Amino acid sequence: MSELIWVGNTLYPRWFVFSVPLAVLLSVALLAVFLLRKRISPRPAPTPLVWHDGVPPKPWASEWFIARTKHNDRVVLTALPEEYTYDFKTADDTYIKADQIKQWMQFPDSQFIAPDALKRK
Repeated sequence: MSELIWVGNTLYPRWFVFSVPLAVLLSVALLAVFLLRKRISPRPAPTPLVWHDGVPPKPWASEWFIARTKHNDRVVLTALPEEYTYDFKTADDTYIKADQIKQWMQFPDSQFIAPDALKRK
């Protein structure tokens, strides 16, 4: 039979008294290693936001995109059908003509391939 040790008002086997603090110490050490590794690990570089001059061609115009107007305002637009007098609209149904757009960019989570990637080098 293993030796018993009193801890407070309770009698514990000797192996239990020494193994529980060791397990707690090991858990704390593993947590520290995990947190340090997470903090030190390199983060992926953010994708650069690229402004394109002019108006977006299709299919990029069919998805919502960010536009900078000639007045340097930024708006989020989508294309209107060809039969409309105006070319684009905002989410609150403000209509804008294409000649008012100075630059445009895709949203970072856009599913379309960037227009520059399609140009042959």
